Amino acid sequence: MIFHSDRGNEYTAASFAALCRALGVTQSMGRVGSALDNSPAEAFNSTLKVEFVYRHRFRTRAEARLKIVTWITDFYNPTRRPACAVDCPRSTTKPTWLRSARPGRPRHETRPHKGPSTLRGD
Repeated sequence: MIFHSDRGNEYTAASFAALCRALGVTQSMGRVGSALDNSPAEAFNSTLKVEFVYRHRFRTRAEARLKIVTWITDFYNPTRRPACAVDCPRSTTKPTWLRSARPGRPRHETRPHKGPSTLRGD
């Protein structure tokens, strides 16, 4: 596992480095003065707070940890895309809910037609 962070005091401390080593975690730090280096992590933290944390009250830290870990696990797709995602037939790469929503009909035909057609032959 890799732990990427900025160069804040808490992440450069010898005690934190020792903890990472003890847990088998590799530390990775962004470059000094590069605001964009850590932007994916900052964007994720913002999404986590806005979409989940601020909308719930937790009775204990243990409950908060459990529910946050569950939300993160559900937020990310835990299954990998097929190795052939580029060359796979479309039916094998579509989400199951999309394939089963209207079997046999293209997605653009899911709404009833209203008004005159602008296509030839109609």
